[in-house]
Amino acid sequence: MGDMYIIGMALLPSVLLAVWIYFQDKQRKEPIFGLLKAFSLGVVSAGLTIVIHILMPEQIAAFIDGTAFWRAFVSAGVLEEFSKLLMFFLGIWSLKAFDERFDGIVYMAYIGLGFAFFENIFYLLDSTDAFSLFLGRALFSVPAHFFFAVLMGYFLGKAKFETTVAKRDFLIVFGWLLAVLAHGCYDYLLMRQEEVADAGAVVFLLQISFYVFDYFLWRIALRRIRRLQELDEEMGISPEQPDDIDWRRIPPKV
Repeated sequence: MGDMYIIGMALLPSVLLAVWIYFQDKQRKEPIFGLLKAFSLGVVSAGLTIVIHILMPEQIAAFIDGTAFWRAFVSAGVLEEFSKLLMFFLGIWSLKAFDERFDGIVYMAYIGLGFAFFENIFYLLDSTDAFSLFLGRALFSVPAHFFFAVLMGYFLGKAKFETTVAKRDFLIVFGWLLAVLAHGCYDYLLMRQEEVADAGAVVFLLQISFYVFDYFLWRIALRRIRRLQELDEEMGISPEQPDDIDWRRIPPKV
């Protein structure tokens, strides 16, 4: 299987979710340049996470990678979500196009999908059965990064337009911690199965718990999306008028 074919497979689920969330932005569509920038920042955040792991002192790395719990909540949850949040503030927070609450979800989702794309390439190139792995990651791993991003982006969108500094900072930190918690729980339910592989009943319970948790992630993410859509409508943010249309906000023709 050629490298270009693998890159295409790695990109496909991210593109599908990116297109879907783009059209959920009912009021003011984001400029294509801004979305590409966010996606690229997501790729950079994945690389940054790897760099942090490489530069981490050996004893600390050994500790956090020693058990499923620490790998899930610290190595994956804390570090990966911190990298995404950092890229959001470095490249997105001050964008002029970030002009409604829902944009927090859109831009953070693109960062999360960029991260998932890079991660997909990493795993698929290292796999002996890339297609089977692709199906699993397309159905679960890539949507998971999307869900974590929606959770964090919901609070970032609200924080952007919060006039009270203390409340703004609280929303930012709370959103990040929620994404870390969701990411950690998601990964732990998978990683723990490897630790107890010989205990069939426990593995079965962990698998069921994983599917239930994944289902509720879907529900929560969709509710957050609808809530910010409603909030922007309630706040009187209106779609572009004919004299307000920017060519960068027009959906690309396929």
